[in-house]
Amino acid sequence: MTDGTIASQAADERLNDIFQRLMSLYERHMEERQLFIKEKEELTRLIQLLIGQTKELGKYEEGIRKRIQETIQQSTNTATKNIEEIVTTHANQVLNQSISKLDSIVKDLNVTHDRVKSSKLTLSWQTISIGVLCGVLSSLAIIILGLSKPTLPLTAQEISYLHNGQMLVQIWPKLSENEKSKIKKLASQVSI
Repeated sequence: MTDGTIASQAADERLNDIFQRLMSLYERHMEERQLFIKEKEELTRLIQLLIGQTKELGKYEEGIRKRIQETIQQSTNTATKNIEEIVTTHANQVLNQSISKLDSIVKDLNVTHDRVKSSKLTLSWQTISIGVLCGVLSSLAIIILGLSKPTLPLTAQEISYLHNGQMLVQIWPKLSENEKSKIKKLASQVSI
C-alpha cells in the first residue's frame, strides 16, 4: 500500500468517525427535541388545568364571601343575646335585692304600726304624717342608694358599641329613608 492509499484510508476513517459522531449528535438532538415537545405539551396541559381551577375558584368566591358575612352576623347575634342575658340577670338581681329591702321596711313599718295601734296611743294626724313621710323618704333613700347602676365586665369595644348604638337610636327618627337604607346596607357589609 502506498502512502497515498494509507493517507486516503486514514482520511476515510476520520471522515467516517466524524460522520458517526455527527449522526450520534443528530440522534441526541432529535431525542432532546422530542422530550422538549413532550414537556411543552405537558406544560400546556398544566396551564389549561390551572386556568380551569382558577375559574372554578372564582365560582366559589361569592359563596365564601356570603358564608363569612353569615358567620359574622350569627356571631353578632349571639354576642348581643349573651349581653342581653347578662344585663337582664344582673338587673333582676338588683331589683330582687331592692324588693327584699323594701319588703323588710314595709314589715318593720307594719310592726311599728301594730305596736302603735295596740298601745292605743292617740297620735295627731301631723305625727302620723311625719312617720309616713319619714318611711317614704327612707324607702326612697334606700331605693336610690340601694339600686346601684348595673356594672358589667364589658370591654372597651363593647362599651363603644353601646355608645354608638345609643347615638344611632337618637338620630334614627331624624334620618330620611334613603339615609336609613344606606346605613342598613353599610351595616350588613361591615365585619365586627
